[in-house]
Amino acid sequence: MVRASAEDLRSFAELEKAKERRRKSVADLFFLVGLLAGGPILVAGRGQAGLFLVLGGALASLGRRYTALSTAAAALIGFLTSGVVAAVIVEPGTGVAESAAGAEAERLAYARELATRYEPDGVSVEARGAGSITIWFQIPAVDSVSCGAIPLPPERDRLDALRYVRVVVAAREETGRLCTFRP
Repeated sequence: MVRASAEDLRSFAELEKAKERRRKSVADLFFLVGLLAGGPILVAGRGQAGLFLVLGGALASLGRRYTALSTAAAALIGFLTSGVVAAVIVEPGTGVAESAAGAEAERLAYARELATRYEPDGVSVEARGAGSITIWFQIPAVDSVSCGAIPLPPERDRLDALRYVRVVVAAREETGRLCTFRP
């Protein structure tokens, strides 16, 4: 009889250990799914959706692992809480990648406009660099053009509004005269 009781206690302990392992596995799964689903969305610039998934997975994981909540209750509480937090913390709007691509397209369009405007004078204009944040003016080999004469002040204001970082004016001559400044 003592042997049977000891065997019952041992099997009960094994069942409890298996139940605890399943609880931890489900909690780890919640966290992993939230991280794998929400991480790329968060990095891609959709902060509200990404934060909802990452935080929801983490909260559901905590609820399942450290409380007596069922799987469904842990998921419900975790994702409802993360939905409220994501709505309060993150302002919806355009993603960073979308706004950066739009700004680059505007800078390229203005560079093309300037190129057609200055072409009769023999000046070539092009946007350079990652994100087209630098604009180059290559002027003919003329000594009469001083540094800062090109572009004109209204054009400089527009370059500044388009968030160009640097203006470079280079002379096409062997001396390699170069003038660079902020718009």
